[in-house]
Formats: sequence, structure tokens, C-alpha cells
Amino acid sequence: MWFFDALANTIKAQIWQLKEDYSKAENCFKRVIKILNDYPYEKETVPSMISYIRIYQALAEHFLLLENFKHAVSYIDKALKILSEEKSTWHLGELLLLKSKIADESGLNEQKEKLILTAEQLYEFGKSPQLGRMLNKSKSN
Repeated sequence: MWFFDALANTIKAQIWQLKEDYSKAENCFKRVIKILNDYPYEKETVPSMISYIRIYQALAEHFLLLENFKHAVSYIDKALKILSEEKSTWHLGELLLLKSKIADESGLNEQKEKLILTAEQLYEFGKSPQLGRMLNKSKSN
């Protein structure tokens, strides 16, 4: 039950973000963070690796919007750790693009370009529609 509560609150938070009501989004994300702290990712007991990654990605995007790069990096790193443990490339390109945004904000243009290039190569390998949208958005910025 806790897992579905985390997913539901993540979705609600993303909807509030789209409506630019960051206060309500933050309240939903606070509930998600509490649930994740109570039930951290454990390969043997987790219903869905991908859902955990999506939740961490949503949290990273939220903190990027708030320009809280320390927290954004923390959640990106947690998602990357799961991918590494599972030896999975799912969503790796999307997470790299989020890291490229942080590199851009930090003035690390060379790192940003390398991350985008890597994400583009991952997109060519496996045409993820979400990654394609994110690449198009990063090119337009």
C-alpha cells in the first residue's frame, strides 16, 4: 500500500508543478520523501525498480525547478545507483540530461555537452519517446 501512496503523491505533485502551484507540489513531495525514507530501495522487497527511478527523477526535476541543485543531484544519484546495481540502462539518458542541466547551471559547459552527447547516443540505441522529448527540449534551451 505504501508504494502506491508514493506513486500517487508523485503524480499529484507533478500535476501541481504543471499548474505552477509549487507549494502544493512540495507538500506532496514531502509525503513521498517520508515514504522513501521509511521504505528505501531494496532489490528483494521492492515492487518496481522503474517506479523508484521515476519517483527519484520526479524529485530531482522538482528540486531543479526550485534551483536546489544539491537535492536534485542527490535524487539523480540515487536513481543512478539503482540502475548501476541492477545493471540496467533504462532511463539512463533521461537522468544524464538532468545532470546536464545542473552542469549548465554550474557553468560546466564541457561536462554539459558530454552528458547531452551521451544521452543522444543512448537515444539512438533505444528510441525512448520520453528521452526524445527531453533531448528536443534541451536543444531548444
